[in-house]
Amino acid sequence: MKSYLATILASLMVCTWTSFDAVADDQEPTTPPAGEAVVEQTDAAEESNWKSAASLSYYYDTREYSTLTIFTSVQGLPLGLSLWGFTDIHGDQEAGDPSDFTRYFMEYRLSRDLDPDWVLGIKGLGLMAEFNDFNGSNNNLARFGPYYSTSFELPWKRQAKFQCRVFVYETDGQGWQCSMSYNVPFTDRLSLTGFADINFVENGTDQWVIEPQLNYMLDEHFSIIVEMRYNGFEDANANLDGFGVAGGLCMKL
Repeated sequence: MKSYLATILASLMVCTWTSFDAVADDQEPTTPPAGEAVVEQTDAAEESNWKSAASLSYYYDTREYSTLTIFTSVQGLPLGLSLWGFTDIHGDQEAGDPSDFTRYFMEYRLSRDLDPDWVLGIKGLGLMAEFNDFNGSNNNLARFGPYYSTSFELPWKRQAKFQCRVFVYETDGQGWQCSMSYNVPFTDRLSLTGFADINFVENGTDQWVIEPQLNYMLDEHFSIIVEMRYNGFEDANANLDGFGVAGGLCMKL
């Protein structure tokens, strides 16, 4: 219980700390899904000033539980590093109580773009370390690997962002992960963000975790969010349902 409370407190402290800085227009989106569905901005110029973003989101899932998501990101750290991460605080499935928060999942990434001169002139390559933890004992792990980020113009004259990550090493020694995330804007207010992870499990069944999210900005501070959630690990558990749809509200801090 002490570990659980410490996790929530640490996430709130990071979220509050980063919210003091102004957010640049080219900062990563601040409406993450419960999971990780935000594409990191990887082409920011080296600057001495940090750029940060933070948000707080509430969702209610069709499986009758709530999620509170605390999201934060910081760019322009020393050595060209960037930090991106979130903590999801969930209720139990079928709890039916919007105020029930008994589970958590956290994911934080530290990334560094590689100079194109180091990698045969290829832009968008970088290295990333990721930390995951969720409620229960011995459930934390770290992942390491390269990523590739790119953007391209859509037929309706807007820029879509895409990132692919290949975590070739996990500290739990049970496999590896390939992940992609995206941000597709349709209008100034409406966008689709999301991710799809495939977890390759040694001596086990490979599992997908997929969450596309539709975001509609009401104003500069609030957005309506609707997301589809599929978790293969939950689906493989006889006591859990791996599929659901969640809707809610995001507030930029």
